[in-house]
Amino acid sequence: MGILLKEGAAGGAVPFLNVLEIKTQRDQRDSTDLLPYLPKYRRMFTKLHPNHVYTKTIQLPLVSF
Repeated sequence: MGILLKEGAAGGAVPFLNVLEIKTQRDQRDSTDLLPYLPKYRRMFTKLHPNHVYTKTIQLPLVSF
């Protein structure tokens, strides 16, 4: 998961987006990663503790296939 830090692409030959990557330190995803963000499902989310969340600023290249 990530948050777009700046609107629009930057860069030269290979444009990229500046993104703040947010992830847990779990190696595998589980069913709580797929729950919709609705109040009735909120109790089913895994509780996150600040020392279990990893953040990193990344440059995500925009490539066409």
